Amino acid sequence: MVEILDKYLLPLVIQAITTIIAGLFVVYLTNKYKKDREREERDRKRREANALIADILAAWVHPTFDPDATGIELNKYLYEMQITYWKSILWVDKELLLMLNKCIANSGAPSTNEMIAQTRKYIQGLEEPDIAAKDIIDWSYLIKKQKENNLKDAQEQTAHRMD
Repeated sequence: MVEILDKYLLPLVIQAITTIIAGLFVVYLTNKYKKDREREERDRKRREANALIADILAAWVHPTFDPDATGIELNKYLYEMQITYWKSILWVDKELLLMLNKCIANSGAPSTNEMIAQTRKYIQGLEEPDIAAKDIIDWSYLIKKQKENNLKDAQEQTAHRMD
């Protein structure tokens, strides 16, 4: 009797246990893969939304680059900024969103460069920003300096003509 058990039953039991373990392993790997994909998709959406912060800030500072924008043109910039803002708030990290709101409202506001540095921190998954706000180029500042230089040059030319 023991021989029959050893010869026929034991291999069947071992095969059944092996099949169950293999099946459980496949289910585990499938679920893990699915959860990893879902997490990656959520992270991707969050990164994309956080990157929209740059679009919102660009629309917000646009009048600096185009101070003559009025009426319909200015309305268009504000409309585009509002659309981008609404799309991004669904996924943007809460801390970043609150900073953005302060920045736009100028209420204890971080600068646009600080917002970009903080956004980079979130997208890169860093504990602290790896770049300082002062190290980010602010083109509106360069335009302002260029206008000041052009005005200075014009004043000097006018002064030379008067001589």
